[in-house]
Amino acid sequence: MRIKSDVMYKFLIKRGQMVAFLVGAVIAIIHVVLAMGGNYDFGLNMSYALIAISAFVLLIGVAKYFIENPKQIKTLLGFIVLFALVGVFIMTSSSEAPAVLQKTIDAQGISPSVYKYVSGSVNATMILLALAFAGLVISEIVSIFK
Repeated sequence: MRIKSDVMYKFLIKRGQMVAFLVGAVIAIIHVVLAMGGNYDFGLNMSYALIAISAFVLLIGVAKYFIENPKQIKTLLGFIVLFALVGVFIMTSSSEAPAVLQKTIDAQGISPSVYKYVSGSVNATMILLALAFAGLVISEIVSIFK
């Protein structure tokens, strides 16, 4: 039995937020109940599971979109460039923390590879945020003169 996509679309438009809220509420209640008993892993594991499910559904949606609209492949190339840029920032960041942070890093047990990943991600976020802001300002200036 195949579900028609328009039926699912109409259902999600009408009731999607409610379903998402109820799923989140049920997961939160289960996590609180289990945490009272000393099991703290459920919430974290459910977060991982929901992220994995979301990523899988995202990939399916993207693949379906580009199969139906092959001329829009340049959008995909933009995302590939974005991920490559973030990857470059992560790979080129230093795994050695400044002396100011070293005591905290040692106390928290953060490994050099985790510090490198976080540092590179923060640097990429800041630079991409600055580029987005510059692009916004430039586009507004250009639109004033049109």
